[in-house]
Amino acid sequence: MSRPVIPKQLQKAKENGIVEVFIKDESVHTVELEKELEEKFGLKDVVVPTSSSLSELINKAIGQAAANYVSKNLKRVKKIGISWGTTLAEFVKEYPFERRAEMKIVPLVGGMGGQYVDIHSNQLAYELAKKMNAACSYLYIPAFIESEELERLVNMNDVKFVLEEGKSVDMALVGIGTPYHDSILKKIGYLTDKDIEEFRRAGAVGGHFIPICRY
Repeated sequence: MSRPVIPKQLQKAKENGIVEVFIKDESVHTVELEKELEEKFGLKDVVVPTSSSLSELINKAIGQAAANYVSKNLKRVKKIGISWGTTLAEFVKEYPFERRAEMKIVPLVGGMGGQYVDIHSNQLAYELAKKMNAACSYLYIPAFIESEELERLVNMNDVKFVLEEGKSVDMALVGIGTPYHDSILKKIGYLTDKDIEEFRRAGAVGGHFIPICRY
């Protein structure tokens, strides 16, 4: 292929989403911070993206960094579990199109009602599977269950199968949000001001939402 043709083909590939450019934006500060976090919490890998103070740009930077990291670390991964949330939605949006037909994407959390459907676990599993050209499962159960129907629901064949799949994923993608600033759980109505105050008194700085049952 001649040299003049290559830039044109690359430009077309970028426009069609086949080729994406990731800028690894590192500084002395971020590298040192990564090392400190690894040592303090005994972590294998830490990536600290550089971003502005605007929340939407922070999410985008995290999404890009996570997409780049995950894409490069799937050598022995056949099954990925994904939770829910705005940061994970940004991760899926930034993930490159790949061919990983052997992969399976599994939702780890039930539905959150009719609001914010675009950040639900099922939706993110579906969107990520499309990007990877992979298969996915669906978890047809509410994230919050406010009755004694929990046991019956989790023992339904379709639900039980997906829950078992979630236990055996090779990689779990989970967001760690904060209940104090722009909390989706509060907007939906799953958290009250009283709940948030209890978190504050307990010293919570963030957390992962998991399915629970309230009787």
